[in-house]
Amino acid sequence: MKVDIREVFETHSSETDMSTFIILYMLWEAWVLWTQLVYLEVIGITDGPSLLHQPAQVPALSHPR
Repeated sequence: MKVDIREVFETHSSETDMSTFIILYMLWEAWVLWTQLVYLEVIGITDGPSLLHQPAQVPALSHPR
């Protein structure tokens, strides 16, 4: 079995101190006698950051003037 998760978001509730994960675009491949592909798309509203695609950190360059 192979699971390929393309995008995951996390939302956090300060009232209950719990996190909720929302998985978008998951591809599940299971091999039995043949290959069976299952595509799962979950649409949800979240205010949390992406857990897979974090923005790249660009170091600041300091040039003497």
